[in-house]
Amino acid sequence: MNRLVYVRHVQGRGRRAVVTSGSVTENARESDRLTHSIVIPTVGRVEPLLECMASIARQRLVPEEVIVVPCRDAVGIKRALGSTKNPFALKVVESDGCNASLQKNLGAKHANCDIVHFLDDDVELDPAYVDEIDATFRLNRGVVGVGGKVIDAQARWPVVLRMIRRVFLLNHDNGRGDFLPSGFPAMPFDRRVDVPVRVRLLMGCASYRRNVLESFQYDEELGRTHLWEDLDLPATLSRNHLLLYQPNAVLVHHHAPGGRPDVSRYAYAYLYNHHYLVAKHGRRGVYFTVSFWWGHLGAWAAMVFRAMSGRVPLWPVVSSMFLAERDWLRRKRELMGRFDWV
Repeated sequence: MNRLVYVRHVQGRGRRAVVTSGSVTENARESDRLTHSIVIPTVGRVEPLLECMASIARQRLVPEEVIVVPCRDAVGIKRALGSTKNPFALKVVESDGCNASLQKNLGAKHANCDIVHFLDDDVELDPAYVDEIDATFRLNRGVVGVGGKVIDAQARWPVVLRMIRRVFLLNHDNGRGDFLPSGFPAMPFDRRVDVPVRVRLLMGCASYRRNVLESFQYDEELGRTHLWEDLDLPATLSRNHLLLYQPNAVLVHHHAPGGRPDVSRYAYAYLYNHHYLVAKHGRRGVYFTVSFWWGHLGAWAAMVFRAMSGRVPLWPVVSSMFLAERDWLRRKRELMGRFDWV
């Protein structure tokens, strides 16, 4: 089966189909069977996207549809995908803004299946990924979201930076899938677990029941900087719903070049979004307030170290961090207009 549907979305004007080819496939559903849509936002990285698509085609349980949401080079993406042969329906939905949350929300609106999986365009799925997620949902009917194990292909952190992250309670991957007292996320990817465990946060590549996404969506304010935009949705859902981490659903994140901020932009987003997430989801009290500012101090130290170790001019990085603090006090991201975020 190989069909490609191309949709262009114009913000504020709804959506319209531009090019349609192929036929719609009817799938008979068994009473306990789930269907699967995959949504992939992309900034136009063709080669990593094609590798990701190939890993989807190799799935033991093949999804019914894949929805690619580019914000750049949509014509090139459509041309590249149109030449591939896939065992699933394929749709390209063009976004008029490079905002990871906007793209995910847009893709979810076009999804037609029971489970919606969100993937980065530079990941490679283990052949059992969708099957493991599917089984977790079917065996746990009260679960609304499941996240798999993300193997970071660039996980070698400098010793000094690892020490800073540990001492100052910064984000890391050996946690329990929750916010640390400092307000930074601690994901369970490096933990030695082999059965699903309950978590508060799902990061990066996560899967949700589609009916939940009709009432909840990704935070498009966070999506503007492409940093931690994936944390707000699970943090909101987990207040009243069950989320699970499934360590047997494995993917590798390759961190493809292109569409990534430089150190100055990353430092700005790291500080501002720390304020934003804690204000929205942080716990209150003296202990957590002290932990927040301790962690925030560590964030400054980590960004300075990244600049110095990467031989990046220090002043632009420090300046962007001061601007992040100023903009947070004003509750206005004035620096946003000065940065091309992708």
